[in-house]
Amino acid sequence: MNYLIMHASVVPHDAVGNDIEIMYETIRAQGWSCEVYTELAASKKVEYIDRETALERICDHSTVVIYHHSVYWKSGFELLEKADCPVVIRYHNVTPPEFFHKLFPEAEWQCRFGRRQTIDLMKRFPQAYYLADSEYNASELSRIEKSQITVIAPFHRTEEWGEHESDEELAKTIHEKCSFNLLFVGRTAPNKGHLAMLDVLRLYREHYDDDIHLRIIGKMGATPRYDKMILRKIHAYGLDDMVEFVGEINDSVLATYYRESDAMLCLSDHEGFCVPVIEAQYFGLPVVALKAGAVPETLGEDQLVFERDYAKIVAALRVLKEKPEAAKKISEIGKENFKNRFNRGIMEEQFLSFLTKIM
Repeated sequence: MNYLIMHASVVPHDAVGNDIEIMYETIRAQGWSCEVYTELAASKKVEYIDRETALERICDHSTVVIYHHSVYWKSGFELLEKADCPVVIRYHNVTPPEFFHKLFPEAEWQCRFGRRQTIDLMKRFPQAYYLADSEYNASELSRIEKSQITVIAPFHRTEEWGEHESDEELAKTIHEKCSFNLLFVGRTAPNKGHLAMLDVLRLYREHYDDDIHLRIIGKMGATPRYDKMILRKIHAYGLDDMVEFVGEINDSVLATYYRESDAMLCLSDHEGFCVPVIEAQYFGLPVVALKAGAVPETLGEDQLVFERDYAKIVAALRVLKEKPEAAKKISEIGKENFKNRFNRGIMEEQFLSFLTKIM
């Protein structure tokens, strides 16, 4: 059996990029052929082919195409339409364009056409196999029979980089500013809930104290208008000493922040899965999250998930700070969620079982 994986980009340290890389590794480990076609080949962990060769592959009945859909990709869709072989649509979700309205016109355009392309994929490939990251994503595949949809979480490398030893000097500095350290991992994008986190911080300070610090790890600069909104709100609320932007970092540093923080705060409005929350669970970090998108199902049962009620979110943070036994319980349940649902062995087994079924 020959496999061809397709996506507009294959970028290392990216959620979709990791999923593609590990799919590739898993397929190759079975002794099967696997190649990748993309227009942005940034990862060095897979073997790429050009468009002409990709066209040859998808016209071969012995090929299975795994098409990853997370962004508008005109030329990729046009190539896929020529497929004369089994097709798998790996649906990662596309962010609703409304989040970028008046903030980032190009992203709004990309998302709008990306979501239209989701519909086009369902129309053009009603008999394809659909592989969704989450039940939340699967619910958007309304035109497809449920029997053709399988839900398997995206592959990730948490267990690999999670073995890195902590940076001891950094670990010391994390606790210098205050005793209660919050963490958020994700780029500054309008759907990620940064403004809501600032509202929560201000409310926490008003009700309790200023012994709290939020570190935001992730790339800035892609949405300048949104970045300015964040910075203005920080200054307006007087939170300059309570919020820290760390930026992009290596695995060892990231592992240190996960180990040394006291809780993760995730108030994202839209996630098709949300890898950072299972990273937090792997490291035993309690998560306080907004009930939105795929975050609740990703976190699993008996976790701290709330509607948009900032007073309750603030109260939950206070409980984690004041009651170590409660924080430990949430942490233990989170670790079990990761162990039972998202460890590499289980996910490989699920994926190979899916491939066997479609063969």
